[in-house]
Amino acid sequence: MIASEIDLRGVQFDVIDPTQPTVSPDLWESCHAVGLVAFRQALRGRRTEEEIRAFFGDLAGFTDDHRDPQTMVEQGRLNLQRISRPSLAVAYSGTKKYKNIIGFAYSADSVTAETEIERGLKYVTLLNRWRWVEKIAVDPNFQRRGVGRMLAYLSLRQARPLQPASAYTHPAESAGGARFFTRIGMPDDSGDGQPIHPYHNNVEVEQRRHKHRSARRVAANIATNSDDPRLFKQMGRQFGTIGRLLGKAELIRCLIILRMTIDS
Repeated sequence: MIASEIDLRGVQFDVIDPTQPTVSPDLWESCHAVGLVAFRQALRGRRTEEEIRAFFGDLAGFTDDHRDPQTMVEQGRLNLQRISRPSLAVAYSGTKKYKNIIGFAYSADSVTAETEIERGLKYVTLLNRWRWVEKIAVDPNFQRRGVGRMLAYLSLRQARPLQPASAYTHPAESAGGARFFTRIGMPDDSGDGQPIHPYHNNVEVEQRRHKHRSARRVAANIATNSDDPRLFKQMGRQFGTIGRLLGKAELIRCLIILRMTIDS
């Protein structure tokens, strides 16, 4: 965890490597609770509490999926993918001693291909290794203050140079997510969309894909269009280190896996 001393309207930020065993259960529980509150607000009047909880998952599943995102692949919930190098950006309010989590964003590297060799090649080339913003959630009491934009910025700053960015939304359920990603520079590029069943029942929902050819460019756009670009750039420099360290380690790991795959 890297502690932030930069303040955005009374909110502070951390960027965390969620794979580390030092990440406390309390943090996962707080992020899960904030996510449920935000999703209830976004889906109010449209979905039941049971459906919302099915969509977001219980605490144990939420923790396992985000501590090791490859779990979702191994369990067949994400097909033909490799998910790696996850990052958790967290927003806090309150004092240094008594911090309350009021928002988070989870992102990771993602490649999709039919075979392990193809996935390995895509990963190494970067151009087809997406920096996937999997979730952004902000407590409704802290929305429209730039918290979501800062969380998105910090998530996309973890991308490697030349790496594209992606995110998925469900505008028929809640238009807010689609508007958010479009405004920060990731337009809808999904054509006819993709039908999914996020509530684990017979309700079919259209999923839309938002993307940009450069995650770093989107982050720069967020900073440039903010009320205080210098604050965003200062935050990016502070938290850029974790992305560089994780990127080097994961690249070495990927090359080893690719070599083993080819040899076998």
